[in-house]
Amino acid sequence: MRRRSLEKWHVRVVIDLLPVLLQISLALFLIGLLELLWALSHVVAAIVTALVIILLLPTLVTVFLPYIFWDCPYKSRAAWLCFVILQRAARASPYGLVKQVVSSTKGHSDHLCKVAKRFLPWLKRRCNDFVHTVRRPWSFSWLGTWISHIAGLPCEFSHRGRAAYRDWSKRCSDALEPWRKWHSDTSTAQNWREFENQLARAEKLEEKDKLMVLAEADELIMDDAFLLKVVRPCLQQSSLESAVPVLLRILHHRAHKVGEVRNERNAIVWPTYQWLTSEQDSAAIIFMGDICLDVLQKYPTAWFYKHEHVVDHVLQLIRAMPPTDSSRAVCRRGAEYIQLAAEHQYLLHETRIDVLDDGADACFLEFVVPAWFKALSSPAEDYELDPFYKILARRWDSVSTMDSKTAAALAGLILDLLLKSPWHPQATHLLERLSHHNPVNQALSFRESNRSVYTRLVDILCTTQITESFRNRLVDWILNWDRLFSLDIECTRRLLAYPPTARNHLSTKDFLRIASSALVHSTKHSSASFRQIREDVKHALDIVAEYFSSSDIDEMVRKITQEDAWHALYWLLDACSDLAERAADLFSRDIVKALGGCARQAPKDYPREYGIMHSMYKIYNFTGITAKSNLMKSGKPEMSRSHLML
Repeated sequence: MRRRSLEKWHVRVVIDLLPVLLQISLALFLIGLLELLWALSHVVAAIVTALVIILLLPTLVTVFLPYIFWDCPYKSRAAWLCFVILQRAARASPYGLVKQVVSSTKGHSDHLCKVAKRFLPWLKRRCNDFVHTVRRPWSFSWLGTWISHIAGLPCEFSHRGRAAYRDWSKRCSDALEPWRKWHSDTSTAQNWREFENQLARAEKLEEKDKLMVLAEADELIMDDAFLLKVVRPCLQQSSLESAVPVLLRILHHRAHKVGEVRNERNAIVWPTYQWLTSEQDSAAIIFMGDICLDVLQKYPTAWFYKHEHVVDHVLQLIRAMPPTDSSRAVCRRGAEYIQLAAEHQYLLHETRIDVLDDGADACFLEFVVPAWFKALSSPAEDYELDPFYKILARRWDSVSTMDSKTAAALAGLILDLLLKSPWHPQATHLLERLSHHNPVNQALSFRESNRSVYTRLVDILCTTQITESFRNRLVDWILNWDRLFSLDIECTRRLLAYPPTARNHLSTKDFLRIASSALVHSTKHSSASFRQIREDVKHALDIVAEYFSSSDIDEMVRKITQEDAWHALYWLLDACSDLAERAADLFSRDIVKALGGCARQAPKDYPREYGIMHSMYKIYNFTGITAKSNLMKSGKPEMSRSHLML
């Protein structure tokens, strides 16, 4: 109701007229000022006149410019009023005006008759006075000339205007046609908003030009939601030729740093865009990464990537992506293009992986660095591995702040380097550093989140020929974390098959630890899974029994004591006791006898001596095999509270 009342009383028109009235009052004041100054001093008046013209000319010109130029931004209410008047005057004819007046009087004849009865006597008196004045001899000479001159001005202006219009239309017919067209397209507009909407609908642009409007709009508003909900769907539905210029335009104005690189071979200048991890712009970076991948999917082959260098821009975006799930989803989606870039580095303007990694966030380490390492030749030269050692040195100190996936990526890089070239000059130094500050342990501390790291350690130990120092480091990692991880069937089977190799290459201490770890992992499987590895477990137990029976018991005790491996024996007996509780039939009398003979030699002052005895007692109890020794007293060893605390 309020809106209707405002429209009924033309409140909007009144408000729009207020600035016009102010401008008119200003113009009248300046005109009066000029009239006064011209009477006083011509020099001052001329100067002020020039200033007044400069002051009033923009106001007057901007009122008429929108009628001439469709893209003129000076679209005020006064300009719209002028536009409507000029547009109607240009389309109107004398006949049309008369017709419009007649049609407007329909329904008001009675009112017009009353007005005419009052107006006609007054008009008759004024005409008689005018005729009486004209008949005076002294006034006829100048008054007739003045009246005839005034009466001829409209005809003269009309004639000259039409002649000028015809002459201009002949000379500039090409320029006039678009002007007529956009006037025709916007003839029904009621305001500037409708004018622009009708103009946009009538304008026939190519797909590239239409999409470029989106890039221009994004440059103005810089809104991430607009980038995701408007720009990306439009680019997904567009052609490659139309999408690439728009993408490059968006990347250009959203980049944190813009530079150029000159190709040394053909002197072509390549644009480079960089994004910084310090900027709070992660959402836009992720969205732009998705848009780049959408455009890359439109390319027929990789040979076309080098023309626009979209892959370069993807790598730069990944450098600035934070370690979030959405960022990793984009990187996984672009894994194919990342690997392609690593294998075809001639497509890129920057191929040095250590330079690209400098200042990069965690996603670059997780997805790009492994792709570059995978693309190395085999065998790799030392100079090819040097950049990766630089990356490792740069990332080493920040391992404590990494999340599980980034720590796993760094641990994977360490394993890759040690496997790729064990004799690299920096490999020995790397193994020494791992004994003090260990990124692999940091990755394993996330437990099941990084089970793939632990599984890979087992695979490397069981299936790869490696150096002794690296093997010892692997054994430490596997045994220190075996209680916190579980392996699948195949990996457990490989670990159970490793004791024969460990017996020949590892020390007594490491052999006992590996055997205990294999048995521990076998007990973690369900009943159905355990049946699949039952024979492998039996074979591993036979190897353990053979190991203890192959030499004199005193010699075995000497080795264990010399290597301080009694805790390793405790772990083995503890694993065997858990296994005996589950599958006692796997333990033969020879196995139990071999384990018991070694357990009885445990030093009395060893802190875990009671644990060794208790584990052996459990094995006897679960298997039903008794020992002819003083180990058992009354069928059960005496256990004190202090022993239980061990």
